[in-house]
Amino acid sequence: MSKPPVILDIGTVNTRAGRGGQTVPECVFPTLVGEVNKQLATPMIGQGEMKSHFVGKAALDKRSLLKIRQPVNGVPNDYNACEMVVQHAMEELGEGCKRLCLIEPTQATMEIRENLVEFAIETLKCEEFWLLSSIPCSLFASGRTTGIVLEASESASHVVPVLEGHALSRSKWTTSELSGLAVTSYMVNLLKRNGRLDRDLPPHINRMIKEKFSYTSTNMVDDNHTAETSPDSLVRVYELPDGGSLELCDERFRCSEYFFHPSSWTGTDKIQAIHKSVVKTITDCDEKLQTKLFHNIVACGGVSLGVGFQSRLQKDINSWLNGSGEGNKWKSRLKLSSTVKLVDTTLPPSQLDPTICTQAWRGASILSQLPSFNSMKITATDVREGGNGVVHRNAMVPPKKMDV
Repeated sequence: MSKPPVILDIGTVNTRAGRGGQTVPECVFPTLVGEVNKQLATPMIGQGEMKSHFVGKAALDKRSLLKIRQPVNGVPNDYNACEMVVQHAMEELGEGCKRLCLIEPTQATMEIRENLVEFAIETLKCEEFWLLSSIPCSLFASGRTTGIVLEASESASHVVPVLEGHALSRSKWTTSELSGLAVTSYMVNLLKRNGRLDRDLPPHINRMIKEKFSYTSTNMVDDNHTAETSPDSLVRVYELPDGGSLELCDERFRCSEYFFHPSSWTGTDKIQAIHKSVVKTITDCDEKLQTKLFHNIVACGGVSLGVGFQSRLQKDINSWLNGSGEGNKWKSRLKLSSTVKLVDTTLPPSQLDPTICTQAWRGASILSQLPSFNSMKITATDVREGGNGVVHRNAMVPPKKMDV
């Protein structure tokens, strides 16, 4: 029996890697590559570490001595650095690249998919290769093959309807600029505006501050009242690497409002609130699907793991449905229950870091154990005979009868 493939999800912020069939990835590390400036870094890094580059946490720890490369920003933009990321993952797992399953980014075009095939077969020398779509895989992780997937990630947000394991055409998607990076920028702007921050911090420090202390308000009236009457109860202090400190107060919950009231930052209504994007995507689908989609909403991506995010999303969707306007008409028309609930995507107890989304990886791991998985593989022979475009013919075969 063949060994399970290595499943690799190279995201903008983190890379997740592990063997198929596992509940959670065996290693997770920052998607960073740092090139050594030998004149500056060698004496400081120390003898015995004469490396040309560092990957992951090592690159993050030594970033002041390195030229940092971020190989993925929504989609791969540096395949040389991606190769280093893959090699690092394989070293961590003690595996080779013979059987590799890559999870493609949501924004991947046909050209990017073909580039990933070339990267796997020609550069990594894979003997068997799989390329799986992240959106359906995130749905599979929740035990479903039909539903609406909101991917709120570092680089963008996508709302995608999935029918029987296949994402519907891109004309049915809603993509927006709402992103983790935008929330971080909004938080920094608020801190500067309020006089709490008077300098620029490294991007990874800003993100760490946000992940540690920010939350999404589920009751803005109460939180605003607390901010006005007892602000000290909201104060948290972040110790900076240089020995200084940064104090946060109501910025902790106001920054996340960018997702739910983007006009508060942009000053215009050009960007739609995230709950409205979910509702619009569902109501734009075939009427026969709409009820099922409302009852199978799955949130994924790093932003979705923030404290309060999914509760607020659920609350705002229900507020729209139970209001006196168009939402109430849709609710009556579709005979929806009084409360629409998001699908529970609680992380497995074995995953130690609750800030890292592993849904797509877990869905791919489930898929890798099915008999149909083998029919999706791409080999070097396939590419020689059919070119990189063979990836468009080897369609992903979804699991059957998963819906709950």
